Amino acid sequence: MYQIKPEEFRLWRAFLAAQSAIVTGIESELGGLTDVSLGDLEVLASLNERGGRMRMAELADSISASRSGLTRRVDRLKSQGLVERASVPSDKRGAYAVITNAGRRHLEDVMPGYQSLVARRFLSVLDADEREMLLRLLERLNNAAEFDTDRAHRL
Repeated sequence: MYQIKPEEFRLWRAFLAAQSAIVTGIESELGGLTDVSLGDLEVLASLNERGGRMRMAELADSISASRSGLTRRVDRLKSQGLVERASVPSDKRGAYAVITNAGRRHLEDVMPGYQSLVARRFLSVLDADEREMLLRLLERLNNAAEFDTDRAHRL
């Protein structure tokens, strides 16, 4: 088993703390813009970016949610009239999540404020070179997590 150095563990904990602080700050201010949670807003944004309709499993993957967590989110958004479910004709067990016109309007209303929060609480802290470097590093981490799940066991 790999024993990490104190400075490596400090890096890990700093990563967790930064992610938590940024998300918590955005969520707290987002409440003034919408009654939809940050996670629910990400569902609407993902659907809107991908033509308004996605299979539930694909949507869960796109927002890094569990299947059961996504089901609860979609049910909540459905009760608000922002999302509908549709069956997949070629797959009796499959289902689509579909953004409604009301969901699109809500997203259009909220997105400028949401983007402003992201800019202020996240992007403004980094210059352009740092943002590019962070993007490359996070993409590398995401790719490693997705495609090399045995990596942690080999350390």
